[in-house]
Amino acid sequence: MLEVERHVKYADIASYIAQGELEHSLLVVEKHMRAAIESGELEEMCRMNLFFSWIYYLYHHNPICIQYCQKVLKHKEILDDNLVIQAYLVRSLAHFRQGKLTRVYDAIQECFKLNPNSAEAKTMMEVLQIRLNVD
Repeated sequence: MLEVERHVKYADIASYIAQGELEHSLLVVEKHMRAAIESGELEEMCRMNLFFSWIYYLYHHNPICIQYCQKVLKHKEILDDNLVIQAYLVRSLAHFRQGKLTRVYDAIQECFKLNPNSAEAKTMMEVLQIRLNVD
């Protein structure tokens, strides 16, 4: 699936999340997940798990968020690197919120292994360095 097609396909989920309608976005993600399970599309299932992780991060349910990230990362060898990086970044945000800074650092390093030029990982590393300098 082209990136543009993916954006159109998930526009409804993104819109509900942006509007703060997290319960509704969960329902839509569940619908997409059922379809992915029925079709056996592993990458699609992982993408839905990533949406679940982000929604639960926004709900401040960090352990659940991390569990969904782990479901994605379990398949990191066969997934697109960008999807894996997103899972590591969401997981690092949840760990950051929990104060588990070593785990944040480890996740960022995994991002850099996949893409040494990842702007998101660089930003996360800068935030981590600021936090370490404050503590």
